[in-house]
Amino acid sequence: MNREPTIYNVTLTSADTEYSQLLPQATVKALIRSREGNDIKLAYVEGESGINYITIPAGSGGKYIENIELFEKTLYMQSPDAGGNVEIEVWK
Repeated sequence: MNREPTIYNVTLTSADTEYSQLLPQATVKALIRSREGNDIKLAYVEGESGINYITIPAGSGGKYIENIELFEKTLYMQSPDAGGNVEIEVWK
């Protein structure tokens, strides 16, 4: 069993545009945070990152998620600011 983390960096090139990141199979937990200090809107369903989402506030420690096997393993995110980067660290 691999207990090494995998890191993804997702660039949110355009403001208020949904971007996605597919997580690897067998992912059990993840940490999502903003690199630049922009707010991140995070959703678990495609098309809902601007409608039905949680906000990861700028400057926060991020959002830690466990029990990922309970939902589809794609994260959907956007920011009100262009050019931000989202850091995602996952464990299998």
